[in-house]
Amino acid sequence: MSITSSVLGQPSLNYVGAYVAITVDGNNYMWLHKRTSDKSLLTFRMAPSLQDEAAGLLDGNNITYVRKTKSIKVTVDKEMIERNAELFTKIAALIKKSWQGGA
Repeated sequence: MSITSSVLGQPSLNYVGAYVAITVDGNNYMWLHKRTSDKSLLTFRMAPSLQDEAAGLLDGNNITYVRKTKSIKVTVDKEMIERNAELFTKIAALIKKSWQGGA
């Protein structure tokens, strides 16, 4: 959350049953679902028109992801997010743009 706050403004954590969401203005921008070995599945919704740019950023950093119609999923852990802080800041900007209808 600290990495995305420079882009998202005032995000908050929303603890919901099986996942934790990063929420902005009542909208869940990203979700973290617990996985094994201290990993989590990071999911974020993004307009299809912005997904090519996000995929290019992930590909450029050799990060494996699954692309769905309106979302992208990435397996992450704390170290991976910290190591790729600049990448996740750029991804957060695309997510924000998507939610603001800038797609």
